[in-house]
Amino acid sequence: MAIIKCPECGHEVSSAAEKCPNCGVAIAGNIMTCPDCGRVVLRSTTTCPSCGAKLTAPAAAQGGYKAPQPERREQYNNTDPYAAQQSEEPKKKKKGPLMAVIIVVAVIVIGVLAYVLIGNAQSAKSEQEAYESVIASSDTALYGQYLRDYPDGKHADEVKAKLATLVAEIKDWNDACVNNTRSSFATFLTNHPGSPYEQACKDKIDSLDYQDALAAGTVDALQMYISSHPDGKYLDEAAAAQKNINDTKVQPDESAAIKSLCSQFFTALSEKDDAALTQTVAAKMDNFLNKRGATHADVMNFANKLNSGETKKNFTVNNDYRITKMPQPDGEVAYRVAFSVDENSLGAEGEEKLSSYYVTAVVNAQMKITQLGMRHVSNEE
Repeated sequence: MAIIKCPECGHEVSSAAEKCPNCGVAIAGNIMTCPDCGRVVLRSTTTCPSCGAKLTAPAAAQGGYKAPQPERREQYNNTDPYAAQQSEEPKKKKKGPLMAVIIVVAVIVIGVLAYVLIGNAQSAKSEQEAYESVIASSDTALYGQYLRDYPDGKHADEVKAKLATLVAEIKDWNDACVNNTRSSFATFLTNHPGSPYEQACKDKIDSLDYQDALAAGTVDALQMYISSHPDGKYLDEAAAAQKNINDTKVQPDESAAIKSLCSQFFTALSEKDDAALTQTVAAKMDNFLNKRGATHADVMNFANKLNSGETKKNFTVNNDYRITKMPQPDGEVAYRVAFSVDENSLGAEGEEKLSSYYVTAVVNAQMKITQLGMRHVSNEE
């Protein structure tokens, strides 16, 4: 009989006790010792919980409790090579499962590390590709998407700064388009060199400069546009406008001839000078005092009516001419003339009456009046 530890609860109990007073498990006839390490275990145990040795059925069948005899086992092992070999087997069995666990853990760790490294490399590659795509674009939506996908990315700060610049640039462009002035577009170009809107901005300036030159209506203004925009979109239109101005510009000699013609007409009208009137008007006029197809005879009849009776009428042509040159489809030119005339009527008894008329006329290239109209303006007694 010996005092052992209950194989179930570890409480000290006699090997001859019927059962453990602590946990109640059967002791006498229900326990055995491990042949490898000497631990007391229940007979139903197949594997020693201390050394892992397999407790085979024959070993378990030996039954009974045998107190460990370390000195005898040591002596036996020292004198019997086969017994020594048997004693080493549990140690090898103990090392086998531990090495397997170590290997499994190492494989898992290596796998996790590889997965993390590969994942990081792939993530870095994806971020770099996204960055290159974003930085080459002016689409603010792509910048926002990059920052959502990579808030702490390698290029996050740069993308944020570029996005802020892009937003400010878009705002300035919209403001310039709303103002639609040359100065607003010029300011945009100065503040945003190399902008995606640069060409559109230059086109706007080109268009505005051409419109200003056209509105000025002078050869010099159009020439300034042509010189300032050697690659402008409206060079052909500007050149055509210059030619039109030159074609419609009344030259000094033309102006002098027209003024002389109009003065000669009204002098001849006052004097009822048939020959002089014939020289100033076309043989067949388009319109003379609202009569279409008027002839020299119609003009003379009008002159005679003006000076009928004893009233003498004299005309004074004022120097307030407005002359416009009009190119004709046949290549000829005509001139539209507007001026005022004062009429002085002197009666037989010396009474004097003043009247004013607004005259419009058309003069052809041969310096003949083809149309003439008079509108009464005022009377003075």
